[in-house]
Amino acid sequence: MSEITDDQIETIREAYLQCVGEWEGCNWTTTHGASGLDLDGCDPAELRDVADRIEDGTCTDEDLDGVPTAASVEYMDLLPIDPSDEEEAAAEDARRRIWAEDLRTGADWLDECHSAAVSAEKYGKEAVEAAEEGDIDAALAFAKRACAFESEYGDDPTWQRLRKAIERID
Repeated sequence: MSEITDDQIETIREAYLQCVGEWEGCNWTTTHGASGLDLDGCDPAELRDVADRIEDGTCTDEDLDGVPTAASVEYMDLLPIDPSDEEEAAAEDARRRIWAEDLRTGADWLDECHSAAVSAEKYGKEAVEAAEEGDIDAALAFAKRACAFESEYGDDPTWQRLRKAIERID
């Protein structure tokens, strides 16, 4: 194997810098849970707070600003119901519980997605460091690991750039 040139290392650094910050978590349309929530751009803490308010019956329209909408309007109908209609009350309670649960599991998934993005970036940095040390095999292994974290959440176009830059050297 030949030595890695300064130009090749610079190409790897540039590819890494193009990747940094591009994938930080969910930045695509989703359909999560029974209520079909789109979690793109949502804050997990806010989702958990709204879930609590939905369950305790204190959720207002203002609380829902910025919260993902349900694919089905029936999950978003939080208007007061006629308490004398037990069937209607039970159905509304079930919808609220499902929506709240979807918000909570969505928040958990967003946390996991963000954690994977942080890990991918860490492995990307390690790939650059390995290349700078002249270990192209380790650099490629780290870049592939970065891609693996991203691919758990769909395709891995962000970190593939770094992997491809390293593969061109190998």
